[in-house]
Amino acid sequence: MTQLEQELAEKTAEQTAARAKLSAPDVAQYEQLRRRKGGVAVVEMDGNVCSACGVRVTAHIQQQLNQADHLARCGNCERILVRV
Repeated sequence: MTQLEQELAEKTAEQTAARAKLSAPDVAQYEQLRRRKGGVAVVEMDGNVCSACGVRVTAHIQQQLNQADHLARCGNCERILVRV
C-alpha cells in the first residue's frame, strides 16, 4: 500500500467515526450543504466572521456555536460554522 493510499484509509476511518457521533438529520444537512457549496459545508470562524463569505456572524449564532447539541450556520452563506 502506498503512503497516499494509507493516508486515504486513515482519513476515511476518521470520517466514519465522526459521522457515527452525529444525528441522522445533521449528517443529511451536511451532505446537502456539501453538494450545494462546492464540497465545502463546514468552515472556521475567523474571530466573529465567517471565513467562507467574510460576513460578520450575529451574537445569536455565536451563542449557538457554544451549544454542543446545535449546528450553528452562517446567516449569509449557510455553511456550518466551527471554532477551532
